[in-house]
Amino acid sequence: MNLSNPPLSNPNQFFPDLNSFSYNPIPTPNHPKQYRAIGIIQGKYTPMAGKLTKGIMETRDKQQFDCVILAKAISSIKNHVDINQTQKWIVYPHKVRNSEQLYLQIVGIAPDDKSSTSPEDNTLKMDYFSIRGEVLYFNKKNQKVIVKIRYNQRQKGKKSRFFKLELKGNLENYSIHHFYDFDTILEQNTLVIKKYIDLGLIAANV
Repeated sequence: MNLSNPPLSNPNQFFPDLNSFSYNPIPTPNHPKQYRAIGIIQGKYTPMAGKLTKGIMETRDKQQFDCVILAKAISSIKNHVDINQTQKWIVYPHKVRNSEQLYLQIVGIAPDDKSSTSPEDNTLKMDYFSIRGEVLYFNKKNQKVIVKIRYNQRQKGKKSRFFKLELKGNLENYSIHHFYDFDTILEQNTLVIKKYIDLGLIAANV
């Protein structure tokens, strides 16, 4: 479904409809053009010997990713999470420098959906990632999309920091330097686009 270039009169229309992914604990964006890259994966985290905060995440399809636990999540995970069991992790995706491989930053644990009556319902959202940012590049033949994601907190007197992610999918009537809201699924090592909305041109001074 192509929803590119919608009118800008109603910000609520930009919030993604996640019904197709069932229950989803990722919060609704607090601004129509809020940058972010966040997802939920089901997997088992194995820390390095003697170091809880660095390790390997093995997903349901046996893919492995280098992984770190962010400082704000260490206490909760250390005291309340059994890392010997498969868990539903809330993570930030990043690209390993000079590599096609993703690595993950653990920011928390996704709570169970208490309203779900079917075990299958509670897995529909697994491996879902919300990617929101500026499209810098699109190759239709290779279905390659490069998205620039800015950190939302900027230090005074310094330029805002950013990183880039590569997505796979087709953009109809795409526009470079427009802000896009992507619903993606992690398939092996690739973030595959399932839905998207073009939210318009990025301001030149942003």
